[in-house]
Amino acid sequence: MSTANTPAAPAQPPQLFKGIVKQALSGDSIIIRGQPKGGPPPERQLNFSNITAPRLARRPGGLAGKADEGKDEPCAWEAREFLRKKVVGKEVTFVVDYKMPASGREYGTVYLGKDTETGENVTEDIVREGFASVRKEGKSDVTKLIELEEQAKSAGRGRWAADSEKHIRDIVWQVENPRQLLNKFGRKPVSAVVEHVRDGSTVRVFLVPSFNYITLMMSGIRCPGVKLDQDGKPDPASKEPFSEEAKFFTESRLLQRDVEIILESVSNENLVGSIIHPNVNIAELLLKCGFARCINIGLCSMGFVTGGAEKLRAAERYAKEKKLRIWKDYTVSAANNTTASLKAKDKEFVGTVTECVNADALVVRLADGSLKKIFLASIRPPRPSEQGGEKDDKEKPKDKPVRPLYDIPFMYEAREYLRKKLIGKKIQVSVDYIQPASQTFPEKICCTVKHEGANLAEALISKGYATVVRYRQDDDQRASEYDALLAAGAKAQKGLKGLHGKDIPVHHVVDLSGDAAKSKLFLPYLQRAGKMSAIVEYVASGSRMRLYLPRETTLIAFLFSGISCPRAGRAAGGPDGVAVEGEPFGEEALAFTKDLCHQREVEIEVNSINMAGYFIGFLFIENKNLSVALVEEGLATVHFSAERTQYNRPLQIAEGNAKARRAKIWQNYEDTKDEIKPEDDKAERKVDQKPVVVTEITPELHVFVQYTDDGDKLEALMNDLRRELNEKPPLTGAYTPKKGDFCSARYSRDGQWYRARVEKTLPDGKVVVVFMNGRKATVKASECASRPAIPTLAVPPFAKEYALACVNLPTDEDMVADALYTLRQYTNDGVFLLNVEYKASGVDYITLADKTSKEDIAQNLVKEGLLLVDNRKERRLQKLVRDYQEAEKEAKAKKVNIWKPKRPQSQNRLVFETSKLRKYLGPVLHRLERHEHSGPFLQPVDAEALGLADYNDIVKRPMDLSTVSNKLEAGTYTEPWEFIDDIWLMLDNAKRFNGKRTKIYKSADLLGKLFDDEIDRIMQEKMGYCCGKRLFYTPPTLFCVGKRVCIIPRDANYYSHEEQYLYCKKCFLALPGERVPLHNERQEVTGYVSKDQFDFRRNDHLEPEPLVPCRECGRLIHQICCMYLDHFWPDGFICENCRRPTFTPPVTLTAETLIKTHLSQFIESRVSNFLITRGAVEVKVNIRVVSSRDKLAQLKPRMNARFPERNGFPYRAKAIFAFLQLEGHEIAFFGMHVQEYGSDCPFPNNRKVYIGYLDSVQYFRPRELRSAVYREILLGYLDFVRQRGFHTVHIWACPPGNAGDYIFPCHPSEQKIPQPGRLQEWYKGIFQKGKEDKIVIEFKNLHKYIVDEGLNPVEDLPYFEGDFWPMILEDSLKDIDKEEEKKKKKPKKKSKTTARSHQLATDLPTKMINVIETEQESFLVVILNTPDTVLTLSETEDADCLLFADLMDGRDSLLSVAMERHYEFSSYRRAMFSTMLLLFELSHPEQYQNVLICSSCNLHFTNGYDLN
Repeated sequence: MSTANTPAAPAQPPQLFKGIVKQALSGDSIIIRGQPKGGPPPERQLNFSNITAPRLARRPGGLAGKADEGKDEPCAWEAREFLRKKVVGKEVTFVVDYKMPASGREYGTVYLGKDTETGENVTEDIVREGFASVRKEGKSDVTKLIELEEQAKSAGRGRWAADSEKHIRDIVWQVENPRQLLNKFGRKPVSAVVEHVRDGSTVRVFLVPSFNYITLMMSGIRCPGVKLDQDGKPDPASKEPFSEEAKFFTESRLLQRDVEIILESVSNENLVGSIIHPNVNIAELLLKCGFARCINIGLCSMGFVTGGAEKLRAAERYAKEKKLRIWKDYTVSAANNTTASLKAKDKEFVGTVTECVNADALVVRLADGSLKKIFLASIRPPRPSEQGGEKDDKEKPKDKPVRPLYDIPFMYEAREYLRKKLIGKKIQVSVDYIQPASQTFPEKICCTVKHEGANLAEALISKGYATVVRYRQDDDQRASEYDALLAAGAKAQKGLKGLHGKDIPVHHVVDLSGDAAKSKLFLPYLQRAGKMSAIVEYVASGSRMRLYLPRETTLIAFLFSGISCPRAGRAAGGPDGVAVEGEPFGEEALAFTKDLCHQREVEIEVNSINMAGYFIGFLFIENKNLSVALVEEGLATVHFSAERTQYNRPLQIAEGNAKARRAKIWQNYEDTKDEIKPEDDKAERKVDQKPVVVTEITPELHVFVQYTDDGDKLEALMNDLRRELNEKPPLTGAYTPKKGDFCSARYSRDGQWYRARVEKTLPDGKVVVVFMNGRKATVKASECASRPAIPTLAVPPFAKEYALACVNLPTDEDMVADALYTLRQYTNDGVFLLNVEYKASGVDYITLADKTSKEDIAQNLVKEGLLLVDNRKERRLQKLVRDYQEAEKEAKAKKVNIWKPKRPQSQNRLVFETSKLRKYLGPVLHRLERHEHSGPFLQPVDAEALGLADYNDIVKRPMDLSTVSNKLEAGTYTEPWEFIDDIWLMLDNAKRFNGKRTKIYKSADLLGKLFDDEIDRIMQEKMGYCCGKRLFYTPPTLFCVGKRVCIIPRDANYYSHEEQYLYCKKCFLALPGERVPLHNERQEVTGYVSKDQFDFRRNDHLEPEPLVPCRECGRLIHQICCMYLDHFWPDGFICENCRRPTFTPPVTLTAETLIKTHLSQFIESRVSNFLITRGAVEVKVNIRVVSSRDKLAQLKPRMNARFPERNGFPYRAKAIFAFLQLEGHEIAFFGMHVQEYGSDCPFPNNRKVYIGYLDSVQYFRPRELRSAVYREILLGYLDFVRQRGFHTVHIWACPPGNAGDYIFPCHPSEQKIPQPGRLQEWYKGIFQKGKEDKIVIEFKNLHKYIVDEGLNPVEDLPYFEGDFWPMILEDSLKDIDKEEEKKKKKPKKKSKTTARSHQLATDLPTKMINVIETEQESFLVVILNTPDTVLTLSETEDADCLLFADLMDGRDSLLSVAMERHYEFSSYRRAMFSTMLLLFELSHPEQYQNVLICSSCNLHFTNGYDLN
């Protein structure tokens, strides 16, 4: 090619080249590539002729690196960016002007267009913008460039600007802490420029404007690449197939393009994230074209991909199916296609969960009734090695049985989560793969299981109850939503949840099943406990199962009482290795019981225990007695032992129904009623009466007798025993009694020695022994001795045990006590004739007849209504049974004892003898008469003599001490309350007629205090009453409707209309006119009434505490003193004086029976841990959410007119109460009403919490921890809502005024109300503690919060229901509306009024901010999460169920009910009683219509189960 200055030849036109700009290296050099043909295209670097642009900084390091390489020249970046945005990715035409021989570097001119004439000269554009200087030393014509340069200089453009030195980047070439950068930008789009493509899935970018230079690996994919050699350069030998093509694919689309990246994780100091390009999803495109594969390795896995990995997986499948590029040799292996043989109905189906097997398997009942075991795909349940299990295994005794469910950490929590959520519920199953059987494991059907749209495997993993199985890259046998599982696992790992945390749950479970000895020790506790909760862990047969008692953390074997149920068969793998054939209908009974109660929460009542250690009792599920249900289905028969239970009648009815239907085991039953006639009896009753002496009666109606024929032998034996022990007295401490020993024991009543057997040793050094005559006694261990070695003492006991035939004890405990007492009286002395009638369960049943009168003892007891007849079916006993039945008919006719009609309450009061009343009440009366201030009360008031004309009008029933004395002497009083009423009537009359400042009024006060103390002592100590006080409920606070905050105090006058519209005297007289407006709840006028329709009244009514009569003696006891509730005393109240030893007190209600929620358990756990750290281990605090409802905070009318687009703010209102167990009773001591505005609530209430009311009463013990416990409850709630994703909490820190109570009705008078300043400092102290505990980020008053955040106090202030500011806003808008009304009435002053109205509207924010500034200390804002953190949080969904309890729906509900029903917390006894009433109403939804609604499925419940 000839040069341009050769004179011999004419100038040839320059050769034109075309290409696409790949990259701008700087402001004066670019790389141009050609079109790709069968691979990456050729490239050439071109430098712009005649110009020099500022040099860009180079990454420090390398062999020839300089110190300033990491810095730009001024405007170097702007020059490069100008060129990049102008030409990169575009087709250009360029001319090569010359080439440097030494370096081979080419210089030329670039035109943006198809030719040099029409194309835009890029060099001129660069100079024109001032981003390059012209080189004048060349021979080219640079005149135009110089002109453009001068223009740029004069205009101060680019590098010629005065502040060009400021245009130097501060580049961060190496990120020291990638994790810190991730936390700063994580999950938020960050602008970036791609500077280099290392391979198809790895790029280097500049983050702008921070200029962090980072290497970014694309999340979830990996392209083929080239490894680097020792010099850090690509090693051609390690090049993978399609690596260059993948790199070019990414370069052509991303290199030097403006993108946004989302940083998602860090892997080996490299950042991992997603690249967002407006035109293409590069990761999806790489996969679809076969240039990349999905990966699940470490922190680069699919689980971190923003937006989910479904599209990426679909793109990879497409490439595999088409066998594109890296998948050209791909084939589907048999191992990856295990579900190919399944039918469509077997791949996806719906079933009902019947069992949760540990943490990863379920047993499902299909539509056809068959059962199928399925496994959750791609998850690994907890294993011993994951939480230090190996160490634990070494520490365990070798002989201790392995119980994976309880011994492996989090296995129980995982199983319980599935059990509570799924048992009995329908699930959707999609089979992902089938894991073939191995040597030790059967075939597994692995599935994705969903319940109500939620993936159960994902839920387990997110809670840390399971981990994700990691697969080989080429293994496609995994869950269909595998990437979601990975994401959940990463989130759980980051949150240190479950298996990933440090707190390892330990379950100390006591296994009593199969251990008869330990079970017997546990029996008394279970019998006393009554109904208790349990979980059915295993069903062995229709009536046998293993139960887990959560509260006692104990496993027991359980057998249904009162029935005989056929047993199911047993395979050869049993304990003895022998297969056992099942009884008829045994399998059906097993299936019936298993279907009803397996792995469900049930209630049990334990009655007794058998020899094998099975606890025997009744089991209830959803109030259904399972024993009765089995009998009703014809799968069991009634056992004779049912006759002694309270469920005998339902069992008999159920069996009769089953027989009538010929159900199951009764299918061949024939009803043959035998008419027994005496003459047809073939088996005669044998009568062989023998004389006996009764020595003992047991509570089971068993009798111990000694035959009179053995009297001489017994007397000789006892003489030998006593003579031996008297001659050789036992040494104290020489004999240690042991259970089961036969010994000698001294009977305390006569001081004589007898033979005995040790039944139990007590911890206090005493021993329970059973003497040989059957009598049981407790003696000191020192009163026991070993038996003397005398041959005559080795004979068996002379006393024999029998049971009375054909009779049963009544079910009523009091009647049982009466029957046993009467039997003991009958048999206490004399000789009786014993006849054995029959034998059952190893016991001989007998009849006893008086030897003299020949009367049958049992028959007499039946006749007296103390025993029930057992209708035996034996022919030989029919005459005896008929005699007993005749006696029973006679008792029924007389209505004696058992057959007496029950009275709920005593109809008549107790009548005391006059002498007793004089004895106890006379001294009290005499002390009153002798008192120095008793003068005015000794005689009746003579109104005429004293000139008291209005006395008889005011005092309707006069009374004095002489009249009381006369009535007491005459016997007019029949019980002490009549006497007390007259004394108080006398004192009340004096106070009613005389003023408070008079001497008589004060004298009446002094006498009242004296009488109160004296009569209270006498009534309690001498007369058997609870107290003698006259007790009145606290008068309710009445609210005046005249003003917003106006009350009608005690003894004040007021005006009332229809008991609804109350005006204090001042407000009523201030009403204008003669008509009074009536308003509704929205303060809208609904009508008018005249003033004369209002009644004039006085707020002086006192409601006395009610008295409850004892059904036995008639004593009147204060309802609150005895904690009486008619629900627990259906047959009437029994006072302490009348309770027999067998009396069973009514059930004590506790807050533990109320529904538990995640919120209540969270706060309760925090409070419990705090109390433990303070040493108050015995203090038990229960936290419960007693109401939870979804509501809508609606704008007030004027605010709504201003913002019509706001349709209200949805929120969840909750009432949270704290209860303390104190002295055997519960007492509520703390309450809080909150409003939770979730993430779905519109601005400005989004993610806000409003604590509307917080209240307490002073009964917490220990007192010194009271305020600290309040603090822990509040901090626990703040921590819970913080974790749910709420941003701020707003509190109105204002103490209640004279109006009274916030939550608890009638506070104690001695409890001081804190001053506003002290209350605000108390809150601030709590929030400061919250900052130290990392719960609270910051707290400030409302004014500072508005100023700091730049909020508009009208539009941006949260609008809470019942808050102070909505009222202020409405009043301010009302003022504006009044100005508008004035404008309409006065049109002449239109402009002035309009200006005034506009000024009011404009000044509304200013007015609001001034009011807020005035009240700023009363309104506190607590910041729980930063705005950046909130963006990363999930929705504030509430996992707890809705609780519809009308009683607790806001503080007004409770206060109004309290006013009506006299719930008070004014004293300790009233607080306990009111708490009991609250607990009763909350725990009996069927009576008070409290409804639970599941937060997930909106299903209504009325039980007490914990819903998830």
